[in-house]
Amino acid sequence: MKTKLLYIGIALASALCFNSCDLERSPLTDLPDNNYWSGSDIENKAKLALTPLYRGNIANGVEYNPSDFWSYHGLLFTEHLTDNAFDRRGENNPFFKITSGQLLNNNAFVGRYWSSAYARIGKCNRFLEGIQSGNDFAQRKRMIAEARFLRATQYHYLASYFHDVPLVTTVLTGEEANNVKKETQANILEWCEKEFKEAAVDLPRFKDLGSSETGRACKQAALAFLGRTLMLDKKWSEAAETYKEIITLGDNDIEPNYSDLFLPGSGVGNKENIFYISYLEGYFGCGLPQHGLPAKDGGWSLSNPSAGLFEAYEFNDGTPFSYDDPRYDPNNLGKNRDPRLDYTIFYNGAMFRGTEYRMSPDY
Repeated sequence: MKTKLLYIGIALASALCFNSCDLERSPLTDLPDNNYWSGSDIENKAKLALTPLYRGNIANGVEYNPSDFWSYHGLLFTEHLTDNAFDRRGENNPFFKITSGQLLNNNAFVGRYWSSAYARIGKCNRFLEGIQSGNDFAQRKRMIAEARFLRATQYHYLASYFHDVPLVTTVLTGEEANNVKKETQANILEWCEKEFKEAAVDLPRFKDLGSSETGRACKQAALAFLGRTLMLDKKWSEAAETYKEIITLGDNDIEPNYSDLFLPGSGVGNKENIFYISYLEGYFGCGLPQHGLPAKDGGWSLSNPSAGLFEAYEFNDGTPFSYDDPRYDPNNLGKNRDPRLDYTIFYNGAMFRGTEYRMSPDY
């Protein structure tokens, strides 16, 4: 009996203790919504919340399928869907099945593009609802423009590849998400045009981005995506005027040394790249060297150029390439050709990283 009374006493004491405590109910792994957008440190909080909108679902390191429209697998390897390049894995790769008449609704790569885009859109919607309901601060208009820009880029891609898709601009409940309807491609493109135009007004110019803001959206980035959207909508004259505006601003220009676009430092710190994702050694990994480099450099030779891409490079006087032209040298494919060929394509005998690239099976 004494033992039972002891257990009851402990239970009562515990209950009284917990009833008198104000337990912290905010999750330990997520940021709480109820008071996040208030307080004196609101600008730092907003910067923290803005970061994942840029990150999206991009994988850290080697990826074996597209993790995002802007990951190296999701962006660069779309060339495998064109006549510019092919995937060494051939028929085993879902990219091949997209273009070979074998596309089914369970294609893993198509599913990844769709889900990653809507994941980023969802984050943008949540960010916009939070920041617009919270306290004002100096960078508020700019960050709202960044979120609208990033959200519109995803709809630009979705409308490009999927045409009619759901246009979601608010945070949805589970029930609402299960009942959302598709919008026409034409209406989505019109919505994107409006978003890019209005975002461009509140975004800083390219020249005004500080060194600590590398990779953040600028006015010219919004105009560049606006131009793409207008062309997709076949509004050619409006697209031309949009790109003329970028030129007139004068902040951007073609990099005079083509090879510098592929080198550390100069590869990102130039006027040609208007909007880009920069690999940061020690902070965020990129598996492209593993996938793209040839076997002699420890890579998997996964992405390979087509003959059509090789033939697209003209002779160095601007005349079209021909195998019958006497300037063509089968022993030195870059001879007399557009110099960009040597910076873009490996061919038998090409030098890269101090050693010779050999394609011959006898090598």
